[in-house]
Amino acid sequence: MDRLASPVLSRRLLLGVLAALGLPWPARADSPQRWVCTNNDCEPYIYDPRLGDADNIAQPGHPIAPGTPFEALPDTWKCPLCATPKSWFRPTRR
Repeated sequence: MDRLASPVLSRRLLLGVLAALGLPWPARADSPQRWVCTNNDCEPYIYDPRLGDADNIAQPGHPIAPGTPFEALPDTWKCPLCATPKSWFRPTRR
């Protein structure tokens, strides 16, 4: 089998080129959607459903469990860095 035709080698080559150019790696199709805070004064914070939110500043003592999709967050949830409301977040590929 020709090594250049291997899908695994082609993916590794693509990811290596992206890394060398300083470009972001593409998200896997099965990875959950991440959301970014759009407040210009924020770092920005990216909500990753795989990580949840251990701080949950809107309800201290009630962390958001890993695996919680953004859509399932309460409407009162806020950015843990700048306290911006959930409505200011947008989907991101970062």
